[in-house]
Amino acid sequence: MVFKASFLAVLLAATAPLVAEALGRREVNCEDRYYLNSDVNRALRGSLLINDTVGGFPRPFNGDRALLHKECAESELYEFPIVSRSTGYDGTFPPGPDRVVFAERGTYCGALTHTDDGFVACRERNF
Repeated sequence: MVFKASFLAVLLAATAPLVAEALGRREVNCEDRYYLNSDVNRALRGSLLINDTVGGFPRPFNGDRALLHKECAESELYEFPIVSRSTGYDGTFPPGPDRVVFAERGTYCGALTHTDDGFVACRERNF
């Protein structure tokens, strides 16, 4: 387990610049729950653990692809919780309704929130 945790730390440190560059700088508003660029990046980095599960995530995304960025239309998609905590989502607390959706190699495809009627796109502000 120690090896796995240390390997994970090295993997996340190595991929952080790549994720930040791919994601760009953005903030997300999911029905008046605001997430900073750091929250979005943290969720995206956590989502790179496709072969592991953290509280059942990441999981395949089976929602409406029309809500996502067009460049992700043909990709295999996954979802991972986005939260406003310095540690990100680690499976030790309920994930809440908000998700980042990404393609298999960590390509950011959008942010969505669960509602009673299914997924709704979150508003993004790029800067």
